[in-house]
Amino acid sequence: MRQATGGAAGRRRSGSLLPAVLLASLLVPDMAGAQGMRAAYQAHVGGMSPLKGQAELVMEAGRYSLRIDAETDGFVGRLLSWQSRVTSLGTLARGVPRPELYELSSLWRGEPRDVTLRYDARGGVQVTAVPPPEEDEREPVPDELQRGTLDPVTAMLAVMLGAGEGRGCAGTMPVYDGRRRYDMVFADLGMDRIAPSGYSAFSGAARRCQVTYKPIAGYSRKPPPSLMGQRLFARSEGDGEPRPPVEVWFAPVTEGGPPVPVRIETESGLGGVVVHLTGASPLPRPVSASGTRPAAKP
Repeated sequence: MRQATGGAAGRRRSGSLLPAVLLASLLVPDMAGAQGMRAAYQAHVGGMSPLKGQAELVMEAGRYSLRIDAETDGFVGRLLSWQSRVTSLGTLARGVPRPELYELSSLWRGEPRDVTLRYDARGGVQVTAVPPPEEDEREPVPDELQRGTLDPVTAMLAVMLGAGEGRGCAGTMPVYDGRRRYDMVFADLGMDRIAPSGYSAFSGAARRCQVTYKPIAGYSRKPPPSLMGQRLFARSEGDGEPRPPVEVWFAPVTEGGPPVPVRIETESGLGGVVVHLTGASPLPRPVSASGTRPAAKP
């Protein structure tokens, strides 16, 4: 790994704190082996470090399992407690991932918000959501709009695998997360270079990609969470405002391995958000994914 150790403070653009959907994209292991890998990330905005996450992924024998843990941290964590665990399991055929099970278990100020998606062989999706969509003042997504979609974790994984095979990162991924139906539209911005920094474990050449979100159905009329009147999470639900685009830099961090996210930038009302890769390492043995809800902090 090309390194320059460290921790914190994003500068550039103003951006939104990333929910678990982006931290879901954080790692792909070397396809040549059955060994899993782990990556750690820290988000910075406005002089704060309000979000941290860790991802673990195993790809073996035509299958993948990816688990992402994320939570608010520091000052923001004390004001707005949020914890999340995302798990996606599925198959790999010719390097293309297909989900079988997606689980999101989260705690927002001590209240659970959970989603389970089960996929059948014909592209159908069985969804269980707590609380149900109507309690969020949102219309349920029709069955015909759910069919043939990916969960957000698998959508990002598919883009990364494509980039690793030399196809770049351009493309559109139809996503249903159990509450909202949207498209993730990826644009390839070419190669870039990340300078050494005390905040990041990576420096060097990286492929720069932009992700925009095209809302389709299931958006709530309730306002999204805020801190001091400013939105933390990039949402356009019910207010007509566009969701800020997200830029992701992909690069290999292991010898011969495929590209993984090494930097993420987006916008929020609190200032520019930068998510740094703070470390990556192989797992000593394959990990089993679990959808267990994260324990609440005392």
